[in-house]
Amino acid sequence: MTTPAPLESTLTGVYSYRQLFDDIDGVIRDFTPLAPSRFWNEEVQEFTRSATTAMQAKSEAHARNYMSAVSGLAIWTVNIACLPLERATVLSGRNIDAYIRRGVQDLSPVTLRNLRSRLLRVSAELVAYEPRRRDAGKKSRYENFVPYTPKELTRFRNQGTTRSTAVRRHNWMALLSLGAGCGLNTTEIVLLPTSAIESTEDGVRVTVAGKRPRTVVSLAAWEDDLRQVASSSLAEHFVFSKEERPTYPNAYVTRFLNTVANDGAAFQVERLRSTWIVNHIDAGTPVFALMHALGVKSLSTLERLEQYAAVASDDALTAAFRGARS
Repeated sequence: MTTPAPLESTLTGVYSYRQLFDDIDGVIRDFTPLAPSRFWNEEVQEFTRSATTAMQAKSEAHARNYMSAVSGLAIWTVNIACLPLERATVLSGRNIDAYIRRGVQDLSPVTLRNLRSRLLRVSAELVAYEPRRRDAGKKSRYENFVPYTPKELTRFRNQGTTRSTAVRRHNWMALLSLGAGCGLNTTEIVLLPTSAIESTEDGVRVTVAGKRPRTVVSLAAWEDDLRQVASSSLAEHFVFSKEERPTYPNAYVTRFLNTVANDGAAFQVERLRSTWIVNHIDAGTPVFALMHALGVKSLSTLERLEQYAAVASDDALTAAFRGARS
């Protein structure tokens, strides 16, 4: 007759499972990605650890794989794509595909496919299904117009002083100050003659020619940058320094910014323009004066930015509609 196994073997089994979970928790707690420490800040750490914990990894290897994949995506989303650290945004199908296309280098096609599959698995588990977010098809054009935060603008401005050559520093600041300070688009900036920038005691004005002729008053925060750009020896004839005007300004500027930026963390001129628009909407700039300064004839440009504008209080709205606002 076979003697039954002692009960302590069951207890040993329970202990081993508990030890496994402790080891997985240790991997999640102690993981550090191969990235500059400034990118692995508390917010990114919390986001990554929370997502990995929610995935209920079955082994240390799985936990480590999830931490590596999600941390890389989160760091890229915040610092390169300049999008908010929210699960629905970071783990959206579009953002994951953009990260795989542009944010990951020196990986084989097989490794890239595995990384994408792992991230989509996390997305499927943690993000509620929304066709507009999860669809990996054509990117909505409205995602190109998200305004920048003051912190992001400060980072871009700081980068402008550390580019590798004088021409790169000058052109970076020309694009940044005319986009964020005056709301000009890429083509208008590249074709802008130096003589179009007029500096007086009461501000800086930029005269735009072409299809949308107008004069734009710069935001005060960018006046000094514009004065410096306009007075530079590199702005002999045009503000944007180049021997010949590029045939396709948008494509040329995109390549220039991606080449010059830190780790590919380039700004987009259209998003600078959006930032300028929202600043004026929040400041109460008259709508039709704003449209004229933008060179547009319909409200569609303003409508797409409605979700980013500050929400007025009930008291302020009541006063405005009563005509009692001072």
